[in-house]
Amino acid sequence: MLTPADAALALIELAEARAAASTLTPEEVATWARVPVDADLVAVVEAVNAFIHADCPDVGRYPNGEWDATTRLGATMLAARWLRRRNSPNGVEALTETGISYVSRYDPDLARMLRIDGYQLPKVG
Repeated sequence: MLTPADAALALIELAEARAAASTLTPEEVATWARVPVDADLVAVVEAVNAFIHADCPDVGRYPNGEWDATTRLGATMLAARWLRRRNSPNGVEALTETGISYVSRYDPDLARMLRIDGYQLPKVG
């Protein structure tokens, strides 16, 4: 028979497993962006996880609370873009004889995937 303490421990473990499944890891982003895991990447991944948990309440989730595939891909792409911007704080990617090339600050695909900016779900009240 399951004791109340065992049931509480099982619920805590389940909540921790769901939270872990709803976060991005540096290894996922490193694989996507084809870069090594370093302190910069870890900081970016932590910031993206915090951003999505705090500022993107309408992201797609499975019934168990895990991020769906679209949310996970959007978070990965956002982290890769933020990582790329670390080398260009002003957004300048390259200077050539034809002009300046910038790192994109806005990506409508990411906005759709993460349901931010103009793609937020409508709300009443």
